Amino acid sequence: MAKEPDIFGYLATTQISGITTALLDSSTKNTYANQSNVQFWKGPISIWRVVEATRTYPHGIGVPEQGKVAASAAASSGSVQPTGTQVFKVQAISFDNAGVSNATVSVKMDSGAGTATIETLTVPATDSASVKVYFPIELNNSLYLSWSSDENVSAFIAYQTVGV
Repeated sequence: MAKEPDIFGYLATTQISGITTALLDSSTKNTYANQSNVQFWKGPISIWRVVEATRTYPHGIGVPEQGKVAASAAASSGSVQPTGTQVFKVQAISFDNAGVSNATVSVKMDSGAGTATIETLTVPATDSASVKVYFPIELNNSLYLSWSSDENVSAFIAYQTVGV
């Protein structure tokens, strides 16, 4: 009797760190949702739980050892972009202007192909200003935070890692 295929056979050469939602989807997309596949689906569900448990804290709580303030030297643009499967939850955004002229800073969500403005603010000369964060801002490798300014400013982006 031939052994039925299972998810472990499809993913046998993949480390847990390399498993993504897209990879699980492609490994399971040709199965059917019927009673005969219950045994098969125990595998993907088990793997997804392992991935979830090893990459995130419960309910999107930040990983305590991985909170950070990303600080940039004075520049006219910059970004904070997680690598791989990381997910960052932004807690605060501020800019310092050491120059002699006011700076107009535009803070955006960026996909590399397009942007959506979160806020445009004026940072007075020799002063600082903060973005009012009214909603959760989550960053990942394909949708990240960028900023640009008409003057050089230093950026400070505080975030918690909520997925690795």
